[in-house]
Amino acid sequence: MTEQSSFSRRAFFTTAAVAIGATAIGIAGSSSASAASVSDGVSSLKDGRVRVDPSKIAGLQFVGGSVNVGKVDGKIVGLIRTKASKYRALSLRCTHGNSIVSWQDNVWVCREHGCTYSASGKVRQGPAKKKLKSVKIKTSGKFLVVGKKPTTIA
Repeated sequence: MTEQSSFSRRAFFTTAAVAIGATAIGIAGSSSASAASVSDGVSSLKDGRVRVDPSKIAGLQFVGGSVNVGKVDGKIVGLIRTKASKYRALSLRCTHGNSIVSWQDNVWVCREHGCTYSASGKVRQGPAKKKLKSVKIKTSGKFLVVGKKPTTIA
């Protein structure tokens, strides 16, 4: 004689849906270096720019790594390490739908409409027509200073 399980079809699908959802949340939370905590490696300057210590940010320890450094000059800005000692700063606002893009699989991705951009911000796949806006970045010793120095009116 076979024993009948009290585990219903509905209970099976509910359990499966919860497990799939939890897995998806775990993957989404771990797939992007730009979600990394950067508070220890980023400090705000009085003039609106930020100073970044890449040695303290896990997402910038390798070429192709990126991180969202927060607001600079009123824009949400991301940094990407393009070479051993070279970085690029870009506004993370999608030029099509104004959503925030994230770095995934070596492209900037806008999840709202599927736009993708290269590491330099050029459109790879539309519907966006304009590239991501560059943000000024300069090296100052071991630090990166991101943002435009304000001009003073005398």
